Amino acid sequence: MIKYTFYHLFVTVKIPLEEVRSDWCSTSAPFHLKAVAEHYSIFNDLFGDAYFYPQVMLDVTYNSSDGNLVPVYRGNVVKPVSATTSPNVSYKSKDNHFWTLILTNPDGHFTMKNREYIHWMM
Repeated sequence: MIKYTFYHLFVTVKIPLEEVRSDWCSTSAPFHLKAVAEHYSIFNDLFGDAYFYPQVMLDVTYNSSDGNLVPVYRGNVVKPVSATTSPNVSYKSKDNHFWTLILTNPDGHFTMKNREYIHWMM
């Protein structure tokens, strides 16, 4: 007869969440965002065969009237009352690299087909 003895060992593992998020944003996040956009046919509806490939992750928030930040991320709803001011946009990039950031509405022109509105550009 074989006798087994089991011991339970509980270990606490601390995961540096900010480090994990930073690593994910700089490596896998652009691939994930493009896959989500393809899944929901965002590119097909707006641009036909054209699509964009995210280069850097953006952290976007709005200042709400109660002093809290309203984050913008995939799946949440930002109500118009929360978006009455310019958003706070931040991202990490290498030194001496320059980026252009455009907020546009490619399918929302009211009077002309195949035209778009550019809300702001930095």
